[in-house]
Amino acid sequence: MNTDPQHTRSERYRRIQQSKSTLALCEIFGLEEYHKKVTGKQRERRKAAQDSVIAKRPSEEADATTTGLSKKSKTEQ
Repeated sequence: MNTDPQHTRSERYRRIQQSKSTLALCEIFGLEEYHKKVTGKQRERRKAAQDSVIAKRPSEEADATTTGLSKKSKTEQ
């Protein structure tokens, strides 16, 4: 860590220490557009993954119900 008094007393250093989010850090270094691009891609991937899970649910629930019924039938016999 750079503890040079000129560095640690700078406005940029103070803002870095006080930042509470990655967006705030990106703003300090002028990377707002990069942050928006990356978070947008992450949001798209999360949505696609969530949509694929939702699409799979009805068939999985039907399989689980059928399996549960067949297990009951075997134990009742």
